Amino acid sequence: MGNNERHILNKVKGQRYLVLTIISGILINVGLSFLATKFGIPLWLDCIGTIMAAAMGGVLPGMVTAVSTSLLCNIFNPNSLYYIFIGVLIAICTAWFVWSGEFKSLKKLPLYILTLGLLGGVVGTFFQWLLLGTVQFSVMEDTSRSISGGNGILYLIISVLISIGLNIVDKGLCTVIAFSVLHFIPGNIKKAVWDCGWNQTPLSEEEKNRLYKESGEGRKKLQRRIGSLLTGGVVFLTAVLSAISINLYVEDIKDYIIRTMLIFSGFLLLILGFGLWIAMYYLVYPISALRTLTNDFIKENDDQDTLDNKVRELRALDIRTGDELEDLYLSVSKMAADFSEQIRTARHLSEATVQMQHGLIVTMADLVENRDSDTGAHIQKTAEYVRIISNGLKRKGYYAEKLSPKFMSDIVMSAPLHDVGKISIPDAVLNKPGKLTDEEYEVMKTHTTAGKKIMENAINRVQGENYLKEARNMAAYHHERWDGKGYPEGLHGEVIPLSARIMAVADVFDALASPRIYKPAFPFEKAVGIIREGAGTQFDPKCVEVFLENLDEVKEVLRKYQES
Repeated sequence: MGNNERHILNKVKGQRYLVLTIISGILINVGLSFLATKFGIPLWLDCIGTIMAAAMGGVLPGMVTAVSTSLLCNIFNPNSLYYIFIGVLIAICTAWFVWSGEFKSLKKLPLYILTLGLLGGVVGTFFQWLLLGTVQFSVMEDTSRSISGGNGILYLIISVLISIGLNIVDKGLCTVIAFSVLHFIPGNIKKAVWDCGWNQTPLSEEEKNRLYKESGEGRKKLQRRIGSLLTGGVVFLTAVLSAISINLYVEDIKDYIIRTMLIFSGFLLLILGFGLWIAMYYLVYPISALRTLTNDFIKENDDQDTLDNKVRELRALDIRTGDELEDLYLSVSKMAADFSEQIRTARHLSEATVQMQHGLIVTMADLVENRDSDTGAHIQKTAEYVRIISNGLKRKGYYAEKLSPKFMSDIVMSAPLHDVGKISIPDAVLNKPGKLTDEEYEVMKTHTTAGKKIMENAINRVQGENYLKEARNMAAYHHERWDGKGYPEGLHGEVIPLSARIMAVADVFDALASPRIYKPAFPFEKAVGIIREGAGTQFDPKCVEVFLENLDEVKEVLRKYQES
């Protein structure tokens, strides 16, 4: 069974368990409230099911349980309808405590009970005075009058305090019973109920926190607009109905308005809660998640594996709102998958092109090298040394603004072309076994300008190929010196292109460490010593530094080509 099918099955199971939780909660609330009323117990005991439903399924199931309880309790308690508002507040408070993780520790339970006690005590007493002109229970009224001595303000204060105390006892008892029942419900059932509202793969707390953080003001604006629209609609409807009712029933208008507003207040919150619930699970969460994952997909397109993972994450979101939003999600998912495949194809073609270009470069360099009778895998070894030096510079943080992955790849690829200009040097000079005369040396030096011209002609034919530009720099300037005494232009210091400064170290070391027609190979230590002595005069000191720090790799290159 795939993740999508499993999510759908869990959603259906969760919805069934949620309905069962709401029905059970309503029956518990109504049953205990009936017993409390019948036996004159100065408690309400009508929010156990509300707490269970809100803790299991969130604010909307808790609201539905609270409103349904008040409607049914109206059969034996005519005043229960006026307390819908308090039941809805209890559902909101419970859902918030669960959602924010406050119930992960039992230490927060007294705070929760105190909060419910204050809500019930203060708001409940206010409603009782509006409806009855006094407190609900006669025992409360008698106690308050006895303590206050009939003083109006003191009587009111004591009534509120007694009401808060009774509510703390009532809500504490309800909370203990509710959470004791919840303790015995299996965790997989509680999770299925909590997640059944999702119309996509449920997000973890970490994912929701990230979504809130990245969506930022855009998410808040959407929530505010939806909340404002719902609030405005409900308030308008309430005002219209109230106005119609006032015109029809004008007797005792003040009492009628109070009772109407108290009843409507609970339903107002229920309608708002339902609207926001639908908006969150059908709009805010899906749109925000889709936006976040789409942005991730757009940002992470350098690496094919990462791109494929982002496509899988987008598909795993599995939005199932059954409307235009789901159609948009499916279109975005398909577009992302198609784009990923196009990028994969483009990368394959690019890699094939790069391999072909590299093959052509090596072939061209081999043609030149084959004219030089004793270079001995010179182009392969110098390319390896260039790689070693450039990696060393990167690790040390030298020339960080220049040493991008593209630049490093370009100079290793173009290194074999550094002596391409030797194709223009006569064989008599190129392969002379003895020392060159001054005139012959001047001819030999022209291989740098000839190489530069060859590469510039190639660049003019192949626009935008950076590796050819670095090949030109290497071919033209790899005999320049750090102190400005080199050729062909006498450049000095960092005016010399970095690729040419790297190649200068690689080229001279290989010339020293390899046999030539006019000399034997120098011992490794002597060749290294000459490179060390040239730091700051002939060579870039930073290039020499990292070369000397990686002599083990240099020895491995020499060993590999000596064996071959």
